[in-house]
Amino acid sequence: MPFYGIKYPDLENKRNLFERQLVLEQESQQQAVNKFIKVYDDLDKFGLTVNIGFSKKYIMMWFPNLCKVIKEEQQ
Repeated sequence: MPFYGIKYPDLENKRNLFERQLVLEQESQQQAVNKFIKVYDDLDKFGLTVNIGFSKKYIMMWFPNLCKVIKEEQQ
């Protein structure tokens, strides 16, 4: 897959575009998870994880739903 996107998507095979979209969604999800884990671990090193309690609850509510919606769309 081209790194900078497909130059002429209108001429591209629709199946290729679909598969590319799936890969991009999976990569985006994995990057978001990795970033959250890194930030959490960094805060934990300094003993500041208690400060993210308000956002942790929010993230724990929407993240599983986001994953579910992405998987449903991919199928």
